[in-house]
Amino acid sequence: MSVAIMVNKGLSLRKALRSVGSSQGAYYYKRHTRQDKGALRDPSIISTVRDIALKKPMYGTRMMAALLSKELRRPINRKQVQHAYRMMGWIAPRLTRNEVLKSVSDKIPKPNGINQSWQTDLTYIRCGIDGFGYLFNVIDVFSREWLAYVFDGFARKENAVQAVVKALGKHPEASGKVTLYSDNGSQYISETFEQSMKALGIKQRYIAYNTPEQNGSIESFHGRFKREYVWPYDFRSFQEADSHIAEAFIDYNERRPHSALGYMSPYEFISRIVVK
Repeated sequence: MSVAIMVNKGLSLRKALRSVGSSQGAYYYKRHTRQDKGALRDPSIISTVRDIALKKPMYGTRMMAALLSKELRRPINRKQVQHAYRMMGWIAPRLTRNEVLKSVSDKIPKPNGINQSWQTDLTYIRCGIDGFGYLFNVIDVFSREWLAYVFDGFARKENAVQAVVKALGKHPEASGKVTLYSDNGSQYISETFEQSMKALGIKQRYIAYNTPEQNGSIESFHGRFKREYVWPYDFRSFQEADSHIAEAFIDYNERRPHSALGYMSPYEFISRIVVK
């Protein structure tokens, strides 16, 4: 029986509440809905906070409130900033590492044609009795073409240069317009490599430290290459690995389908572009 019915039948409110195991405080309590202020009524705060945080991810709420006040030309306090963070689902008043990396990665322009953006990197391959071999690769981000490679028993900076020279020999028209992205490995930050790229007419760009996501195309290429062309085999020597890589180079470019290319191989995709 409810409290209201017992009170209507003449029972005191205190006795009615006691009989149902409740209290007067609980009976009279009315939950107040929190009024959303500031950020809810002004969407410009949220959008401005997001824009500033992408550029200055380490700023706290005090600094953010000061910048917002200047940007919006009116007083903004820390509570409004904190409320904006909660609405965007940000637990802390700063971006996570992955969000910072993504914001930087988004600034790298995406190519809309071949020979606009190349990526280069090296990976190692176990070669049985000969230890490890080092494979320097260059790919085209747009067409996914494996442009060139150099396979050697040493990770020399000259091999990094030679891989790009071979790629440019395949596409000489790229000189003067292509941008080459690489990580900050010792081979790529060497003076030899930098001077060689200038002489070849190639614009060189480094990705940020500890951000392989920004060199994602060739990182993905190396993953697929090892899964399909390296791991299924147990190379007994450097020569055996070298011979297999040469076959893989042809198969990858001529026959291997890519979902990003409408399940065409890189050469098929390029031929469609040339015909158009």
